[in-house]
Amino acid sequence: MSNSSLVNYTRISPNSNNPRKYPITKITIHHVAAVASVEGLGSVFASAARQASANYGIGSDGRVGLYVDEANRAWTSSNRENDEMAVTIEVSNSQKGGNWPVSDKVLAKLIDLVTDICQRNGIEKLNYTGDKSGNLTRHNMFAATACPGPYLQSKFPYIAEEVNKRLSAHKEDDNTYRVIVENLSADAAEDLNEYLTAKGLAGTVQIMEKEAEEIAAPVIEVGSSVRLNQGAKYYDGKQPASFVYNRDHLVKSIGGDRAVITFNGITVGAVRMADLTLVE
Repeated sequence: MSNSSLVNYTRISPNSNNPRKYPITKITIHHVAAVASVEGLGSVFASAARQASANYGIGSDGRVGLYVDEANRAWTSSNRENDEMAVTIEVSNSQKGGNWPVSDKVLAKLIDLVTDICQRNGIEKLNYTGDKSGNLTRHNMFAATACPGPYLQSKFPYIAEEVNKRLSAHKEDDNTYRVIVENLSADAAEDLNEYLTAKGLAGTVQIMEKEAEEIAAPVIEVGSSVRLNQGAKYYDGKQPASFVYNRDHLVKSIGGDRAVITFNGITVGAVRMADLTLVE
């Protein structure tokens, strides 16, 4: 499970549960109730006595801070179940009090970050229902609090709409790549690559071919026969016995980037999906 490439500053908080219990299916947006920097938020979340954290924060200048890895549960929303499933984001205000506004720059970066989180975690659509049944949630759905403030709360339908536009465009691009690559002759691919190189897009055809290969690649599912890659460790960091690498296992369950593997009906352990090879 990766973190966002939009991060400008990292200070990992001790306030988290590692790893999170459930796959990421939600996003919860909060406001800081202050004009804050990513460094300031990092200092707040660094205190174990504070008993609070968030996966990400956006400072008043639009920079993004990482405080709890996405693979782990942050302590943000006054609701454990929600935080086990959600990536949580604290957003700086542009001024204190009133309707607690957020600058256009920060709002734009928030939409960028939410889109990125959705794309990397397979969230195909952001659904804001106004209550906790949706996958875009607010702090005040779980606790008696004014968070995320009147201004930011009014923007939730807009945030979902803008993110969904990008998710839809990204899906269309993926389908276009597949069609282009599948129907491209070797000569046509070479001609297209020369054209793209002249436009400063060298290697684009190869990128499309790689994406097409990944799309067509066999998928590891529950019940698949797999082998653990040599040298890979269990999800908790422990080293398997050497014989574990030399036998076929079955996938018992999958959650996020983790899979539980078994041998002869006995659970062997949890491993990273990326460390498994499908046995055909």
